[in-house]
Amino acid sequence: MIRLSSPYHRLRINCSALLHNLDRLRGRLPAHGKVAAVIKADAYGHGAARLAGIFKKAGVEALALSKASEGAELRRQGINGPLWLLMGAPPQEAALIAASRLWPVSHDMELFEALSRAGCEHNRPVDCLLKIDVGMNRLGILPEHAPEFMAALQSLPGVKVRGLLGHLSHGGDGGSDCSARQSRLFCGLLRQLRAQGHDLPASSLLNSGGVMALPSGGDVLSLAPWVRLGVALYGGLPDLSLGGGSDLLPAMTLDSRVIAVHRARAGSRISYGGAYQFAEDSLIATVPVGYGDGYPRSLSNRGFMLINGCPAPIRGRVCMNMTMVEVENIKPQPRPGDQVTLLGRQGEGLITVDDLAEWAGTIGYEIMCRLGASLEREYTEL
Repeated sequence: MIRLSSPYHRLRINCSALLHNLDRLRGRLPAHGKVAAVIKADAYGHGAARLAGIFKKAGVEALALSKASEGAELRRQGINGPLWLLMGAPPQEAALIAASRLWPVSHDMELFEALSRAGCEHNRPVDCLLKIDVGMNRLGILPEHAPEFMAALQSLPGVKVRGLLGHLSHGGDGGSDCSARQSRLFCGLLRQLRAQGHDLPASSLLNSGGVMALPSGGDVLSLAPWVRLGVALYGGLPDLSLGGGSDLLPAMTLDSRVIAVHRARAGSRISYGGAYQFAEDSLIATVPVGYGDGYPRSLSNRGFMLINGCPAPIRGRVCMNMTMVEVENIKPQPRPGDQVTLLGRQGEGLITVDDLAEWAGTIGYEIMCRLGASLEREYTEL
């Protein structure tokens, strides 16, 4: 995808914030803990190609992706070490996986059989992770079927199962009975399989939410020390309840500028459909960002932007490339060219990705992915 630079927008990625977050999250792990940095969805909109190198240089033990094509591209860029494919892959991609030395996460015997053939052809076993469903009901085999499945995998040449991978359905709520139950289930299965002779050293259950709110059941980090860090690396919260104890820094900021200021008369309406009516004369600033730039249309008449460090409420519907905000009470009076902050800090004001998500009725993950997919990124120096 070609992103065109804009004279209006600055979507910046703070690399120092990324490293700060990685350091803080590592501090929650035991000494033998290992990190798989999740850079799927173009690193949650932050740019996977750039961040892969940054995270590897910072010492992460693995990178986690969605697609085999993403992993193959990182290999071409010289990225070494384990590259996990969290969604597995169709069997027809087995040759690419073997050639690129990728680690698929799967529960699909057809894929494992294709990987076995590909591994034999390359004279090198394909490292894999077996996906276990501990309660997410999305992907994976049930724990009670895992011993039989592992025995079948052990008979396949050209395939090496390096660990189990599960996913907490309530990650971020470490005190929940559900998380504790799922953790005990996963740990019990690991103990059973290891007693049967399966080493499984690269096993992983916890993601960002699980690391920030460790589930009470099963001593999971002792048995499965690999963790998958995604949204928290980028400064987002897996669950808003974790905000009070978080020392994470947002890595993404978005600034624009005022392109016009005008006065709306009392009784007049603004933007498509006249969705907002002014009770009194009001000063309005137009900002050249809209849903075509990844800024959610669901922010219409909800939330605010920052101008001169003060909140400027959104008025009317967000347009494809423009949004209007009320600046009547902002001093000094805004003028065309003034900076507008849509995400990040300006003066004493702050808008977090979770603020935008709450106003838009979605989650921070989606906000970051949408903005990063739509706008050209700038990176701060390390």
